[in-house]
Formats: sequence, C-alpha cells, structure tokens
Amino acid sequence: QLLRAYSELAPAVQELGLLVKLWAKGEGVCGAPQGYLSSYSLTLMAIYFLQVDPHVKMPCLQTRHFTGRGRAPQQVQWSC
Repeated sequence: QLLRAYSELAPAVQELGLLVKLWAKGEGVCGAPQGYLSSYSLTLMAIYFLQVDPHVKMPCLQTRHFTGRGRAPQQVQWSC
C-alpha cells in the first residue's frame, strides 16, 4: 500500500525504484537471502532521496495509515 501510494503521487517514484532495482541486480548487491538489502528496502531509500532532495520535496506519508488490510488512505495531493 505504501509504495503504491507514493507511486500514485508521482510516476517518477516507480521509475526510480525500478532503475535502482535493476542497477542493484546488475551489480549483484540485491537480495536479502544473500545478505544484501531487499528490493523493497532499496525502493524505500529511493523514496527517501526524493523526500530530502530540495528540488523535489516529496511529502512523507504517515505510515500508521498503511496497515496492510483494506484500502490505503485517500490520495494525497502533491506536485513538484
């Protein structure tokens, strides 16, 4: 739910997450069973980058709303 909500805010989230995953797989540094970060963790780091970048300033969504059950909270409005 959390990743979907961020992707709905900006398509660049999904694109950047995919690029980071492809890079990590190509470099052989992706995969929790092998002792590396999971692709989920890498995607969260890409989102963090978008949040702290002064040119993007993506908002931080409240994780308490994402329970894994039911629907995610209503879409947040944002434009960069």
